[in-house]
Amino acid sequence: MPHAPSGLLDAGPDALLQAARSLEMKRLALLLSWLQEPRASLSRVVLQALTVLWCWLWMDGPQSVLANEAAKVLPASIALLVASMAWAAWVNLHKDRGVAWRDAVGLFLSLVMVTVQVDAAFILLMTLNATLPFLVIAATAVYGRRAIAPAIAATALGLLWAAPEGYWISRPAYLAYALALTILLPAVVASMVAAMRDIALRAVASREAQGRFIGTMSHELRTPLNAIINGIQLLDMDAATSTQRSSFAMVARQARALRHRIDDVLDVASIEGGTLRLRPQPCSLASALDAMQESCAPAAAEKGVLLTVQDCDPAVWMLVDAGRVEQVISNLVCNGIKFSPVGGETRVSIDASRIGEQWQVRVTVSDSGCGIDESDQEAIFSPFVQVSEGDARCEQGVGLGLYIVRLISDAMGATIEVGRSTWGGASFQWCFTAPAVIGDAASPSLEAVFNAHAASVGSLHCLLFEDVETNRQVVERLMECAGHRLSCRHDGRDALAAVASFAPDVVLLDLHMPGCSGWDVLEAIGSRTEGPPILVMSADTRLQVIERARSMGAAGFLCKPLDVHEVLRMLHEVAPRGSSL
Repeated sequence: MPHAPSGLLDAGPDALLQAARSLEMKRLALLLSWLQEPRASLSRVVLQALTVLWCWLWMDGPQSVLANEAAKVLPASIALLVASMAWAAWVNLHKDRGVAWRDAVGLFLSLVMVTVQVDAAFILLMTLNATLPFLVIAATAVYGRRAIAPAIAATALGLLWAAPEGYWISRPAYLAYALALTILLPAVVASMVAAMRDIALRAVASREAQGRFIGTMSHELRTPLNAIINGIQLLDMDAATSTQRSSFAMVARQARALRHRIDDVLDVASIEGGTLRLRPQPCSLASALDAMQESCAPAAAEKGVLLTVQDCDPAVWMLVDAGRVEQVISNLVCNGIKFSPVGGETRVSIDASRIGEQWQVRVTVSDSGCGIDESDQEAIFSPFVQVSEGDARCEQGVGLGLYIVRLISDAMGATIEVGRSTWGGASFQWCFTAPAVIGDAASPSLEAVFNAHAASVGSLHCLLFEDVETNRQVVERLMECAGHRLSCRHDGRDALAAVASFAPDVVLLDLHMPGCSGWDVLEAIGSRTEGPPILVMSADTRLQVIERARSMGAAGFLCKPLDVHEVLRMLHEVAPRGSSL
């Protein structure tokens, strides 16, 4: 069994259609769907029904030649209509069967319908020959380059065979036109379709390779951060003095800031449709500004730029993703510092007003740099774009900062505008709205959180599958503080036996382990309704990974680095199934 979901496309009949959908090319996907079964079968029925109607109307037509042809071909046309309807019914009722060959059957049926009817009523139905190039194009879209030559040969032979004896010899100009219509035109278009098919499949393969790289890097980067962040949180409980607590808090904020930087880079690389996942939690705007200052102040001091931050009302508490808010402000401030000259200034001002149960916040970041030309004010929000390019480029960075700002702003429903500052530099104005936190928003200490959790949940026996020793120690300490017992296994071998032996209330499962991975364990015990709930832990936070884990029976998904509050919340949710209270 694969250890991670794979979306790599094969070269099957629906490969181009899958690629178009994966690349979100909706119009192309719609067009391709009508060239392939089962939708093509409906088009075939409609065309054949019109052909039958046309023949029936000409039965009593004014021209005897056409009337005779109509009478001759009508029985065959009706029989072909019945056959096409039967095929359409079968292929639409069995959409998951015969995927590899049903398009070939449909194309062959179309060729037979055209050839038989044109042979029986050449003058009356010769217009049907116009559908032959579309059969070549459809065959190429479905089966690729290897289908071009056979499809062209089949349609050309059908065209020549259906004509009356001596027809093409007596009309060489018509023959040239017909061959151009059935050979040259479809050959050119089919070659373009085949090239598009190759490009689309390569693009999707590249995206899938990028996705696997992102998953690997996500795991490699977040795994050590997991121990750092959770270790700092747990050390904070043992800190004896306020100075120690303050130092731990500062390190924790910067570790979380680093986590968000990693998240941002991975989100940019894996973003689908321009959206980011937000995790709203009660937070104070002042704390986000503090984290920004701690992150940006060293860069400002090193360059000799004065960083001025307006004090924020400590009463401004809201339900928002604090990490994203801090990231936007930090990116804007770092951008200002980068473009401000030595001895210049970057200033941050905050305007927060409460209207009903909402906070309306305007953050303005101004610098004393060279400013941004109006022609560049939209382009700077694109990825990997900087005002100075090539040999003229004088600033560091890869051009992702403002792109990330735009992504987060769009996800939050916020707005970002750029203009000129009073010093002639750039001025960014970021506006967003967030629900106000009602009541006492002060965050309780971690010790108080653990005590409240232990009082409400009781002692659980948790079984942890985790191969990294440091992570096992962190989770063990976390469970101890929460009042739970923990048993550990370093891999997923004999998972069923381990669950039966330890009889845990909850299973904590790391997905990426050597040998028998978390996916194998999840497959083995996730579908057992009588088994304990499984909380999956992984640094690979791609949406398809989370959805796959849930579909295989996971009761919850914990993103690494673990958030203590999220772990306790998940344990509280599954506790009724195994609580020892």
